[in-house]
Amino acid sequence: SKLENVEHFHRRGVLMLTITHFVSNGIADGNWSPYRPLGGLSGFGREVIREMERVGMVVDVAHCTDKALSQVFEIATRPLLCSHGALRRYKNIERNLTDDQVRALAQQGGLFGLIFFPKYLGRSGRDIRSVARQAADVAELVGVEHLCLGSDMDGYTYTPMGFRDASDWPQVTQALIDVGFDDVEIRGILGENFLSWLEAFEQGNKTS
Repeated sequence: SKLENVEHFHRRGVLMLTITHFVSNGIADGNWSPYRPLGGLSGFGREVIREMERVGMVVDVAHCTDKALSQVFEIATRPLLCSHGALRRYKNIERNLTDDQVRALAQQGGLFGLIFFPKYLGRSGRDIRSVARQAADVAELVGVEHLCLGSDMDGYTYTPMGFRDASDWPQVTQALIDVGFDDVEIRGILGENFLSWLEAFEQGNKTS
């Protein structure tokens, strides 16, 4: 409830804030809870978004309700991040983004990180190839430059087949090759897109 905490934490090195999680907080409603007292963003939440942009902190919209997300799109003037999510066309839950939401994110210069959690990837989400297929769909939808990976490996208890831990990253690379990405695109998806996006965001901090 203290707006000055945004600058406080930014000065101490916090560059990104996921503004809500499974349940609602003082900033925004979370998309897993049926109890949504704020109706999207709270008035304080709107102030937080503006203050984050003022100090140069990344707004992460993962876990936002549809209403909160649309309100963030209306307020934001800087590129946004969805750090970990999937496409709703595969699994019809509010935790996942619709095609239109992914387009809106990209139109604002944003970046979409694909999660590896099988439950969010739909019926085909049992193996790592489903992540690669969704990556291909996102790239077709908005361009590969708006795509990265947000595995969220510490956020769930079971993983897609073919990806037990970090030693299986080569399997991700092979899956991306199998769906048609070239070497440059794969390097981008595996990390270079995020690094370039973050560098551009921080450069914007210096010029704003």
